[in-house]
Amino acid sequence: MSVWKQDLYLGQLVHHYVTERGFRLLYEKNKEVWLEDENSKPKRIIRIARRDFDWQNQLRKDVTETVKRAELLRKQ
Repeated sequence: MSVWKQDLYLGQLVHHYVTERGFRLLYEKNKEVWLEDENSKPKRIIRIARRDFDWQNQLRKDVTETVKRAELLRKQ
C-alpha cells in the first residue's frame, strides 16, 4: 500500500471512530492519534499510529513511549 493510501486510511479510520462510534480526540501529532471512548466505563483509550518500523528496536522504543504517554493521559 502506498504512503498516501496509508495516510488516507488513517484519516478514514479516525473519522469513523469519532463520527460513528462517539470517540473523542485526545491527541494528534505526526500521524499519531489518541481517541477516548467517553461512553465506556472504565474509559477506553485507543492509539492509532501510522509508522514505518525497523521492527525490533523501533517497536521496543514505541511501546515504551506509549506506556509513558498513557500514564500521562491517565493522570489528567
